[in-house]
Amino acid sequence: MARSRRRQMAGVRKKKSECTVLLAMAEGCYDERSSKAHVRRLRQLMTAPLVTPGSAAFALLPVAGADGTVEASPLDELENTPPLDGVSLDASSLLPLYNFDFGHDLSYKDPQCLKSVTYSSFNPVPSNRRLQGDLAYYDVVLSDDRHLCVTASARGFFVNKSVVAGAGGGTALDAAHHDGWPQLGYTMVGLLSIISAAFKRNWAKLMQAHIARDPFESVPHHLTVTSWAALESSHTADVSRVEDTMSWCYGMETGSLTRDWNEEHQSCRELPMANRRERILRERTMFKISSDFVEAATQGAVAVIDRCIPPINPMDEPSAHMYVYNSIFFSYASPSKEAPDDADAVVAVTVVAVGDAATEEGLGDQATYASSNQDLIGVQMYSATETPGLYTLATAVIDYRGFRIVAQSIIPGILQGEQLGSLIYGSVDNGSKFVWNEDFHAKLSKAAALLHIKEHEIEDGAGERHRVCVPVECKGILGSDNRMYLLDLIRVTPKDPNFDESDESGSAGVLRTELLRNYYIHHTKMEASAQELKGAAAKVPVIENGVGGGSKEELKSADASEFAFNVNIVGAHKEGVVARAWKVVGEGVEADEAAVRGAGQLLGDKIIPSLVEQFKTLDISPVDGKQLTDAMHTQGINVRYLGALHTAAANVPYVRVLCEREMITRAVKHVLRGGLMRTGPSFLAASCAHVLNCLLGRVTDSKADKLKKKKTAASGKSGGNSAVELDSKGPLLSETSQSLWSVVQQQVSRRFKFTLGDDRHEILARVSPLPLLRAVCQRGGLQIRARELDLTVAHPLASEDILDIFPVTKGTIFQCKEGLEMLVAGKALMHMSNLHRAFEVLHEALHLLHHTCGPMHESTASAYSTLAMVYYHLGDYASALAYQQKGIVILEKIHGFDDPEVALGYGNMVLFSHCLHQNRRALLYMRRAEYLLRIIGGADHPDVAALYINTAMIYLDLNEIKTALRYLHRALTINESVLGSQHASTATTYHATAVALSMMKAAPLALKNQQRCHEILRDLYGDKDHRVIDSVQWLTHFTARSKIAQQSKAQIEEDISVSSHTLKPVVFAQGGVREAEKNITNGDVPSSPPPPMIGRGKLGAISGS
Repeated sequence: MARSRRRQMAGVRKKKSECTVLLAMAEGCYDERSSKAHVRRLRQLMTAPLVTPGSAAFALLPVAGADGTVEASPLDELENTPPLDGVSLDASSLLPLYNFDFGHDLSYKDPQCLKSVTYSSFNPVPSNRRLQGDLAYYDVVLSDDRHLCVTASARGFFVNKSVVAGAGGGTALDAAHHDGWPQLGYTMVGLLSIISAAFKRNWAKLMQAHIARDPFESVPHHLTVTSWAALESSHTADVSRVEDTMSWCYGMETGSLTRDWNEEHQSCRELPMANRRERILRERTMFKISSDFVEAATQGAVAVIDRCIPPINPMDEPSAHMYVYNSIFFSYASPSKEAPDDADAVVAVTVVAVGDAATEEGLGDQATYASSNQDLIGVQMYSATETPGLYTLATAVIDYRGFRIVAQSIIPGILQGEQLGSLIYGSVDNGSKFVWNEDFHAKLSKAAALLHIKEHEIEDGAGERHRVCVPVECKGILGSDNRMYLLDLIRVTPKDPNFDESDESGSAGVLRTELLRNYYIHHTKMEASAQELKGAAAKVPVIENGVGGGSKEELKSADASEFAFNVNIVGAHKEGVVARAWKVVGEGVEADEAAVRGAGQLLGDKIIPSLVEQFKTLDISPVDGKQLTDAMHTQGINVRYLGALHTAAANVPYVRVLCEREMITRAVKHVLRGGLMRTGPSFLAASCAHVLNCLLGRVTDSKADKLKKKKTAASGKSGGNSAVELDSKGPLLSETSQSLWSVVQQQVSRRFKFTLGDDRHEILARVSPLPLLRAVCQRGGLQIRARELDLTVAHPLASEDILDIFPVTKGTIFQCKEGLEMLVAGKALMHMSNLHRAFEVLHEALHLLHHTCGPMHESTASAYSTLAMVYYHLGDYASALAYQQKGIVILEKIHGFDDPEVALGYGNMVLFSHCLHQNRRALLYMRRAEYLLRIIGGADHPDVAALYINTAMIYLDLNEIKTALRYLHRALTINESVLGSQHASTATTYHATAVALSMMKAAPLALKNQQRCHEILRDLYGDKDHRVIDSVQWLTHFTARSKIAQQSKAQIEEDISVSSHTLKPVVFAQGGVREAEKNITNGDVPSSPPPPMIGRGKLGAISGS
């Protein structure tokens, strides 16, 4: 019976395998919308593909043969391969940032397919022709200057006779089929291929060029990305561009109804999450809606600042103007440009949220500016709790031309009725009367348990007491859709006790949730035994973006009573800028205040020194200010502690440089912000260039008077004074290098409690001018022309070098939680050497991220880079190269060509190519990585030294020992200057140098370097550490080689004379010498660890996150 059953099943499987399915493409009918989209896509494809470093790396990827072995790429042997002489790219020029092509030219040089495809002046289609299927008319100019008038119809495209009539002087429309080309093409490309053989030939070449690029190059990004440096292109006449400009609606989608952002946002949050499929669908929809909202908000904010949208309250002060456009509410979050320059004297009443007419607290310039950012963080934290029945608004904060705009979705009914009638929780009069609702409070309590906010009691101005678990400034609004909205989340964590509330830095300063978690862990360690500590630490949820990363059940099971803080306690009894009508009452007030102050004390006593130690050991090695602040935020350290971090990092010079550069950058950003909002459109470029020249050059006289005379002479007598007053030159042109530096010193002292020195040139030389220029442009939203820069002259930049001012946006973009959790788990498994399990988990994470966030997302790029490292550890170096290259292409599109993670990716590709014995290709990647690192963080950085050591190993494999020694000398110089002479990385460099000198048969010098390496390691780790034991074996090996070499004294003297000209007495370090050992070893010597990798521990740097 069983055999019969198996035979029947086998027969069924055989029949199923023989079943075939045929799929056929059926032609559909065009409508006006689809025909326009078809032509728009044709215009996009006719653009020659851009040559990016990522696409060049794609062309260099090795090819897998039929038997699975790696075959040489056709581009392996390049005629114009750079000489192997150790020459680096010029880091003072910005041109290699865009045109570095790894030694081969990928630019598209074939003739263009068409000259133009434009919307014809015969449009719109007459009613009689519309009844015959005509949808639109297009004027086409072929490459041979033939003019055609093409009709887009419901069935396809054809050439009409109007082109002949137009050539004779432009008569009436003749929509009949052309006698010479009566064919009907279903696509425009098919029609033009019939008409023009040149178009058909050039179109095939163009498509082949597109196919040769990485597929991700053609995937659009969900947000507009503008780089701080760009190549200046010639502005030629383009009718198609004119059409797009005339139909531009400042972020509003044309041809469709206005999107109700709030309804989309809230309805999507209400989607079911019962199974994995529903969760993926919900997360994909949330990501799409939040990304679209941030993009629309950015474009709308630019239109608001450019005065393209009228305010809804034109009779109020300009700083209080509010705007409604594209179903988005816009308001200013910065003081009026008529406000005085002294921020301490400013009491700005600024609109922060839809539910507010204005903030109740009178705050200074910095506090008002920062409160909008705190509100955005609060919205993100409460949104991540996923509390049923509690809703937040889609929010974005946009900085542009010195103004800060807050964009929010609109609560239904809030603009039609009175706010007081819909207020169900909170106060609008600074606590004089607090409204309380039981249902709303119950929902807030659930969110507070996840955010570790303690429920406490307050007393309002009327003497009534209420139990609250939110900051007093928060408000609950009941919309006309019966949803409960939470607004004004500017203080979700306790205020920072280390900064006085009357101080500008502390008036809006709050502690970070990561610090509160660290305080809880520290408190647990102090009370628990060593055995109990392990179990207690397992109960502490991991916080991601301020919210517990574990499941809700895990968070609820944690002891919330110990891990909860009173967010209203610090500063409640102090005299602020505006007196408060409420106060904190009840039992435990002193204990709550002690807990908050304990967290503040822990920050200075433990957290900052611990972070400095991680910087010193290179567990974390930030390259630029963004990575530095990200590392600080991960530990719970606010940016205002940059001065304290600089002081604590007395023995870590590269961290001190990063701190100084970041403080100067932020100070200059605020100078630009205050000046640009008072500058007219005609003086924007001149003002930006002048500030940059004052910072980097030597400006001794003001430019304001010169420009004033020039503008007056150009305007003539008939211009009057009104236009000149509106188009003000602003205050920035009056600055000089000395005056600007004085302002920067004041800003740094006030914001970071740090004193900058008076010697501006010494500080600029220390922080490196080019990385400082990059940081200022990125923070301030400036785009400059990419060219060769001479930053040693008095005026390095001109007004023509300022190409654009772009908006800098922060928004509530939804993240794929499940994909991120799997990505983190995969990284952890990789670090535990569970490679096969990590391989499975990371592929699953990549699949989820592709389905939710799409390929153009930093988490997707991180998954590709992490998988590249897994492939590397598994020995599949070709796949490691391919995955790392995909991660680089994604990061270049979403973060720019000079992102630190892009440099890290190229550094990893150096290692992968070296493992494939493709040394020339590895050197090309090395030069790209070195160039990027020098632009991002300067030449003196530990990551640059690690890259130099890997490069030296490549040159040793190529038997270019002298060049390898030059790179090792550079690495040693950097490590000694930025890490110190007693650092493990310095010992690594000494060891590498010893190996190179041994290959050079300079055994005495090799022994001397290894002895220095051994001394450093012994002082750091003791005699019993395995690294010290290996060093002893190396010493024995080099001693034996030295004794052998003494038998030929003449040869020794020759070796020493050659080596002495190459480097000073040095010695090697940790890695990258596996191939070298095979060449120099006759007996057993200790094995060296893998080559050093740049970006060690940098927030998951090895995995590329």
